[in-house]
Amino acid sequence: MIRKLMVAALAAVLVPCAARAQQPAGAAQNPQMQPSPGVLVVSLQKCHFAGMEQLDGWWRANAAPILNQLVRENKLQAWGVFEHAWGDEWNWGIYYVAKDFPTFHAAFDQFFATLGQRQPQFMNTFEQHCTEHRDNMYELSMTEMTTGGGMPVPARP
Repeated sequence: MIRKLMVAALAAVLVPCAARAQQPAGAAQNPQMQPSPGVLVVSLQKCHFAGMEQLDGWWRANAAPILNQLVRENKLQAWGVFEHAWGDEWNWGIYYVAKDFPTFHAAFDQFFATLGQRQPQFMNTFEQHCTEHRDNMYELSMTEMTTGGGMPVPARP
């Protein structure tokens, strides 16, 4: 039994090494070996449906200008808010796209500090609308984006 386990362990180590050795030098044939096009950070919130319009207005007036500036300064690649009227209870989300995790953390720290300076009670305001949140951080494996012509901008009432 122990001998079979040792042979299996040795095979688990040697087979991937032999396969890598057969690839041409410098070849990145495995898409998982490609450099990441960035990171995606998603913060999901459980918010009161009745106050979504107020929350959007508050975010647009207070947080969006700071995040837009971080994008213009290339500290973030993108950010956005998404929401739904049907689905699970995680109904309001914010996403951030950055070059890598250290870049995201630096940008987020700057965002949070600036928002705190401009709106010292912003967490209390936010918590009036949203009761819980959870964060997820992803490394992007592939992406394609367009900055124009793809989707119409909705008209503002």
